[in-house]
Amino acid sequence: MGELGTCFPCRLRPAGRVGHQRPGSWPRPRWRGAWVHDVLLLERGVLLRRITSLSVRMPEEAVRHAWPGEIRGLGSDPVVVLLRLDDDNLVEVAAASQHCADLVGPFKAAAVATFPDRSDRRAER
Repeated sequence: MGELGTCFPCRLRPAGRVGHQRPGSWPRPRWRGAWVHDVLLLERGVLLRRITSLSVRMPEEAVRHAWPGEIRGLGSDPVVVLLRLDDDNLVEVAAASQHCADLVGPFKAAAVATFPDRSDRRAER
């Protein structure tokens, strides 16, 4: 069995199917997510725990910063990733910006666009 990744608080919402995106509002409940290989395990609840798994094919886009006021309860600068599941459905998952690396899990390339550009630092030397 694979090692469980770092748990992180997150929110998720369905984003439709490929070519038919229509995201709604972000649901109120928060989940706790962790990656095991390319499967995102999600848990919520305390007394009545609900656990679900999402088999992820790949991220559809790079991680983006949420718009101001778009998502509550994940800090002042949450980040969002759009994931394509194995069944071709799309889901958006949001987490606090400090959990960006945990949010993308095995798909680290999706977070590259959110990291600061260091090329101008080399030019200063």
